[in-house]
Amino acid sequence: INPNKSASATNYQNIASATGDLANGTRTDGGTPNGGGVSGAVVFNIADGTYNEPLNVNYYSGLSSTNQITFQSASGDSTRVIINPTNFPKNTTNTYSMTIYSAYVNISKITIKQDPNGVSDNILINESGDIKITNCCLINSNNTYNNITYFYNIYSSGNVVIQNNLIQNGLTAINEYYYYAATGSTIYYAAKIFHNVIQNASVGINVKYLSQSSILNNSINCYNSGIILSSSSGLNIIENNKINVLSGGTGISISNSNATSSAHSIVANNMVSVKNISGSSAQGIACSVSAFTDFYFNNVFLYNFPDINTTAFIIEGPSGANQTNSFYNNNFTNYCGGYAIWVTSNGASFNANNNNYFTQGTDFGIWDDAKYTSLSLWTSNNLVDSNSLRSE
Repeated sequence: INPNKSASATNYQNIASATGDLANGTRTDGGTPNGGGVSGAVVFNIADGTYNEPLNVNYYSGLSSTNQITFQSASGDSTRVIINPTNFPKNTTNTYSMTIYSAYVNISKITIKQDPNGVSDNILINESGDIKITNCCLINSNNTYNNITYFYNIYSSGNVVIQNNLIQNGLTAINEYYYYAATGSTIYYAAKIFHNVIQNASVGINVKYLSQSSILNNSINCYNSGIILSSSSGLNIIENNKINVLSGGTGISISNSNATSSAHSIVANNMVSVKNISGSSAQGIACSVSAFTDFYFNNVFLYNFPDINTTAFIIEGPSGANQTNSFYNNNFTNYCGGYAIWVTSNGASFNANNNNYFTQGTDFGIWDDAKYTSLSLWTSNNLVDSNSLRSE
C-alpha cells in the first residue's frame, strides 16, 4: 500500500482499496482488482506516511490458519506508518480507527491513532479469533472510551494475542470479555496479553467472563486500576507485571474467578505500586470470592495520602470461598497508615506464610471485625503467617 506509486495489481494507493478488493474485488484507486477472497497468505506492506482513513478488516473467503492476512509497516518502524482517520460523518457514533470482524489477521508495526473528536473506542475486535496485534503503537485521544475492546461471542474462535505494543490512554487500555457469558454459554476463551507498555489509561487491563487467561510481563502506568480479572474460570496466570497506579484504586483485583484443585490460578512476581489520594482508600492486591488461587513473590507498595482504610492486601468472600487460596513469600507494604492485610470472610481460613509485612498504621491487620495490633496476635488468633515477618 503506497499512495506515491501508481495503482496496480500489486499496489494499492489507499487502505480502502486493499480491503475492498479483498471483500468483493472493488477498488477506489483505479487499479486492477485481484478479486475477492484469498487463496494463500497475503501480506500488505504499508509505506511510511499518515493515512486519514480507518482500517476495517472483515471476513474474507479462503482465510485459514495457513492463509492469513497481515498488515504491516514496510519499513518495520511502527512510528512511521500512522492510521489516523479523520473527517467522520457528523453525529456518527462509530469512529473506530480499526475494526476486525474476521479470523486469521495479523497487525504489526503500525500506529493506530484515534481522531481527537472520536466518540467510540480506538480499536474494536468482534466475532473474531486467531488475531495477533504486535509491535504497534495504539494511541487513544482521551480516557472517555477504551483503547482496545475485544468482544468474544459464540462466533469467536479465541486465540487473540496482544503483544509488545505501546498502548496510550483510554478508559480501559485493553478490555476483553465474553459477550454471551450471561446466557450461561460455556466459557473457553483466553486473553493472551504479553509484554505491553500501557500509559495514562484509567484502567490498564480488564478481563471478564474468560477462561485460562495469561497476563504476563506488562508495564502498566494508569490512574485507577492496573489489572482486573473477574468472573473468569480455569487456570489464570498474572505474572511479572509492573503496575503503577497514580490516583488510588487497586493494583490487581481478582473477583468471582475460580480455578480447580488440580490447576490453581497463579498471581506471582508482580510489582505493584499504588499512590493513594484523598477519598480513594487504595488497595494493593484484592481477592474476592475466588477459589484455588496462589499468590507468590509479589511486591506491593502503598504510599502518599494517609488513610486508615487503605490496605496492601485484602481478601473478601463468604465462609469457604478463600480456604483453597495460598499467600506465600510476598512483601506487603503500606505507608498510608492503614492495614497490611484485611480479611472479610466470615471466619474462613486460608494458607498464608513467609510473608513480609509493613504498615505505619496503629493496627497491623483486621479480620472480619477484629483488629490486631501486632503480627504475633494475628498469627496466634488466626493460625496463619507463623513464619512471616513484620518490618518496623
